[in-house]
Amino acid sequence: MPAPLLTRNPAMTVRNPIQNISHKVWHVVGPMNQGGAEVMVMELLRHKSPDTQIDFLVHHRDGYEAGSAAFDHEILARGAQLLTIKTPVQSGLASYFRSFKQRVRQYGRPDVIHIHLNARSGLVVLAARLNGIKRIIVHSHAALTFRGSLGYRIFAQAELQLSKLIFAALATDFWGCSHEAIDSLFARWLSRGQPRVVINNAIDVDSYKAITPAIIAAIRPELTGNRSGLLIGTVGRIVRHKNAGFLIDVLDALRQRDILATAVIVGREQDSAYCNELRAAADAAGLSDALRFVGPRDDIPAVMAALDVFVSPALREGFGLVGAEAQAAGTPCVLSTGFPTPIDMGLGLVQFVDGFDAEIWAEAILSARKITRPTFEAIAQSFTEKGFSARENTARIERAWRNPGTFPTAGEAA
Repeated sequence: MPAPLLTRNPAMTVRNPIQNISHKVWHVVGPMNQGGAEVMVMELLRHKSPDTQIDFLVHHRDGYEAGSAAFDHEILARGAQLLTIKTPVQSGLASYFRSFKQRVRQYGRPDVIHIHLNARSGLVVLAARLNGIKRIIVHSHAALTFRGSLGYRIFAQAELQLSKLIFAALATDFWGCSHEAIDSLFARWLSRGQPRVVINNAIDVDSYKAITPAIIAAIRPELTGNRSGLLIGTVGRIVRHKNAGFLIDVLDALRQRDILATAVIVGREQDSAYCNELRAAADAAGLSDALRFVGPRDDIPAVMAALDVFVSPALREGFGLVGAEAQAAGTPCVLSTGFPTPIDMGLGLVQFVDGFDAEIWAEAILSARKITRPTFEAIAQSFTEKGFSARENTARIERAWRNPGTFPTAGEAA
């Protein structure tokens, strides 16, 4: 049976050969929904050169429907393939290795396999090496911490330690979105001298230039529910370590100052139990109208521009691409110290707050709302100079794919 492949026509299982391709890259990902890693990978697809073919080996669980993820339509429209494969946990090791081999045989061995599954990348590395793939890049997108039941944490730690051994023995490159992310996934003492390189999570700054006052005026009521006053917000999947519940405390602190404020949470409700807790807590505090869940959106530049202040009390972030996206929109940011400091683009828009005292956060937000927003020209220049412009970043990464040992960023080894 042919390996699953999603094309523009889901009934098709064969696509025409790709002409004039000199380099073939597989991104190994989960379902391509909105998230920092997924946005970064999509920017690579959008800005790659025509002679680089990018395809996606999508690892999924039972119940996944190919084509259902947020970016799938665009991936297909841009000429990439979605190859699906069940995770090793779902399929079993023997079945996973057989399936991986089948996909290599059917779609051709890639020149580079670029893996984005964090601690679950180990068995992918092993499968890639067994199938003769020579360039194996493991890319860390988070400063890893494991939460949940004791049994889950024990399993996750064991999986991570095994993956570290496999990375050291078989991977060719160690990349990450920050020094913290690299150190959490790769054991320095085990390495064989593989390059350890910080890869900037760059964004398409030009897409923010198109956001006009009319667009902002149209979207703002959708975010506020037609409430007036201060609009703060955060963007990202709703899980406990993003700490969105702290926004209720912040809203209460602002209310005590007689500030009418709305906090909007934009993103997928990944942890439904936690979301129910947030709604109950907001209701108990009399703030159910002030805390708004609007789900995932595909107009993030407009969302960021519509906020008065972007607020993220995340406990820990590998990089925190949403902070860069807010700055690209010229929006002031109040961030926890769980964000790494390189997220600050030097535009005078970022305040880091240590700890979770709601009064201090409220004061920081009120101070941030007074900041004069920089011009688009100043924003674009800063992102380019710091290596966070998607177009230039993609060109550097393509050179690194083709030339082992070439630093994808401005020579920043970790």
